[in-house]
Amino acid sequence: YGELHKSSLKKANGLHRVTMAKLATLSSTWIGVSDFEIAMDKWTRTAVVLDCYGKALNAHYQTFNTAQQTLQNGRQIRLKFLGGSDLLHSMKTPGLWSQAHMEIVLGHHGMIVCERESHILNDAFYEQHELLTKHRDNIHAFKPCVHNTISSTKVRELIALNKSIKYLTPDPVIDYIKQQNLYTPEEIDKK
Repeated sequence: YGELHKSSLKKANGLHRVTMAKLATLSSTWIGVSDFEIAMDKWTRTAVVLDCYGKALNAHYQTFNTAQQTLQNGRQIRLKFLGGSDLLHSMKTPGLWSQAHMEIVLGHHGMIVCERESHILNDAFYEQHELLTKHRDNIHAFKPCVHNTISSTKVRELIALNKSIKYLTPDPVIDYIKQQNLYTPEEIDKK
């Protein structure tokens, strides 16, 4: 699953992270969790994952809908990438994202972006990068209706400090983290 960029994630391997995501979405009727990425032999880039999921979804629903004779005009499912504005800002970091992959993510698929207070999305931001300007109409940003500063990094830090994360993540996830002894102070100190 490749080298992780945050040492605090090393003990929580892909299997742990998928398990926690499944536990966190148990009560959802519309969110699913896939182990596709962790089944790969190495780290998989976002653009590759989006393309694979997009092709698989379209193949599945076109076959299904064709059998039902409900697919009209060859409509395609449009898969969008969901992330925070910090992630969109990271696309301006030279060498972090390849131009070809940004073209796939932003141009072919598009992005839904939750704007975070520390990473504002304004005209000046978009104008600083050619691909962001080119695909601005395919980037759909929204501001959350409530101020939310919860992040996975903050949750891991609270665990390492032996502080409660109750109400920050679902109880089954908290129980799993405790059972697996994840995000210990030693892991956080290695940052």
